[in-house]
Amino acid sequence: MITSNNISFSSNITSQPIVKTKPAWAYTRSDFRPEGKKWDICYSYQYPYGVLCNFTPSHFHFDGVEINSMEGFLQSLKVKDTAAQEKVCKLPGFIAKKVGNYLKRSEKFDREHLFWKGKEYNRYSPEYQKLLQRAYNAKYSQDSEFRAVLNSSKGYILTHDIGKTDPNDTILTEKEFIDNLNRLRDGKINVSLPQYFKSKIENVLNPNYNASKVKKSLKNIQTTVINDKLLCGENLFTDDNIKYLNKKFGIKNVIDVNAEPDLEVFRKNICKAYNVGYLNVKENPDFETVQKLTEMYNKKGISYINSDERLNTNLPVALNYLFNPKTTFPDAILFGTPRKQFIKHLKHIKNQFTPEQISKMGNDSTFEDTFAEKIKILADINQ
Repeated sequence: MITSNNISFSSNITSQPIVKTKPAWAYTRSDFRPEGKKWDICYSYQYPYGVLCNFTPSHFHFDGVEINSMEGFLQSLKVKDTAAQEKVCKLPGFIAKKVGNYLKRSEKFDREHLFWKGKEYNRYSPEYQKLLQRAYNAKYSQDSEFRAVLNSSKGYILTHDIGKTDPNDTILTEKEFIDNLNRLRDGKINVSLPQYFKSKIENVLNPNYNASKVKKSLKNIQTTVINDKLLCGENLFTDDNIKYLNKKFGIKNVIDVNAEPDLEVFRKNICKAYNVGYLNVKENPDFETVQKLTEMYNKKGISYINSDERLNTNLPVALNYLFNPKTTFPDAILFGTPRKQFIKHLKHIKNQFTPEQISKMGNDSTFEDTFAEKIKILADINQ
């Protein structure tokens, strides 16, 4: 039996190994059984087996940078630009992995040189191992659930069967991962409780929520994190959701997608009542709409994309990425592979704008080359 206060395993769980007829990631806890003293770690396993996985949401700060998953931190090490790196740190695990896969495919990561806050690290150096240790120390000291589950695993041999073993093929091998977990679990780190509680208090007092933290608190609204500034979801205009999002989390704008005229007026009035900005992005938006879209993104606070179909959110996300000079490649993540027709449509929208209009959004004379490069990134990162 697993209880919320004291995690333990029921005595009726068999220790006999199961015959695996499907890949490890496809298993749930009903399939999984500890094989003797072995505790395999996989995101798809239900509580508590998946908690230790790097893909699992985990909010902590490391060297002053906010991190929402250990996978986000690990994949950010492939990014040299510090602003883009911080964005990757805030991504959910699987989306961060998408960025890392893109960097590997595009050869923008050479598998040897890694970066953290402007400093370069060699993948095979002792300095890099110390960086990993410090990051896991921060996670352990600040993530109480991770710490409780890891401590409850004492007596089990931790494994990560789907992990890679060759350091030439991954920035964190199974051994590096498990060694750090064992080191923490075996008490080779002194956790500063005053520092831990101080960080918790700062999180409560800090009004600058990001999208991941907001999503965890939205119980009645189905939401998805796009990046640290954008959420998307469905049926937003019900049950005082606008008021709730604005008052509790400071969401400043709602970006609607292809709303019919009557709905547009209705929804705009609801947003206006709670001092929330409203923008309806149609299939063929005019310049003023795209300009307002980029302005919304650049302002402090979170914007919410309202859409009946999640794929429809690709349009405002892609438009902001293409025309906003303040975005970087982590902002290019869409909800699926962009078809050729979608890319062609984005080019068509650009051709409707004059150079003078484009410059009003902060773009300079290099915009044409930048636009072409961003179009390519959209296609590559979402393939």
